[in-house]
Amino acid sequence: MKALLRLAIIPALIVLVGIACSFNIGDTGGSDESVVPSEESAPSPTEEVVDAPVEDSPSEEETTSSSEPYTTFTFDEEPSGWSYWFQSGDEEKTSFFVEDGRMNVEINGKQTYLYFTYDDYTYDNVYVETVVENRGANSQSVSLICRYSDEDGWYEANIGNDGLYNIFVFDARKQPKGGYDMLGSGGSNAIKQGKDVNAYGFSCNDKKLTLWINGTEVTQIKENNYALREGNVGFGVSSFESLPVIVEFDEFTIDQP
Repeated sequence: MKALLRLAIIPALIVLVGIACSFNIGDTGGSDESVVPSEESAPSPTEEVVDAPVEDSPSEEETTSSSEPYTTFTFDEEPSGWSYWFQSGDEEKTSFFVEDGRMNVEINGKQTYLYFTYDDYTYDNVYVETVVENRGANSQSVSLICRYSDEDGWYEANIGNDGLYNIFVFDARKQPKGGYDMLGSGGSNAIKQGKDVNAYGFSCNDKKLTLWINGTEVTQIKENNYALREGNVGFGVSSFESLPVIVEFDEFTIDQP
């Protein structure tokens, strides 16, 4: 189950807790006592009564959400409009936080799949890209996803620092709880292995799924069996057998394909 993503920009790790949280801050209570103005508080006939200035109501532009469908998140501040969920693994052994313009994720449990999605907009044809640095074990995977929905599933590109990649579809309609199906896999010399920085791009454009690694197109798949139409976009991190998994996301871009 997805949970709202709430980050604090502090140097300590924040352990992920709570699922599908929402917040409603405010005091709805009130006093039953009526306040009657005293004779002294009422203006005398000789006093000049001055009307209080009326503040202008916020314009339509000021009340409009600042989120954008096509944008780059640089993690200079707490991102809004995002949520996270675990497909598998131990939440108590996973943490993430924002610091110095980066989203830091650390996983200390095996076979943990953590995802983040941007929920303000849905997209049909879209390109997503992230710049990420590996700071931990070499056996891990960074994911880019598109056309995510609870009902149907999503498309996902996984890239590992060991030089391998694969493209999946998660079929949420598969019984009993949905499942991953492999669409393609391979290896690429474009991947900078070990503790290094990589730029990964993934597009869902009509029936074509395309993966870029550091500016190089490495594979393109025509997919018509599942035919997912639209949904949210996002990214993820997965651990396998080697720990700890430590990655730092420098930015995440949403653009037209």
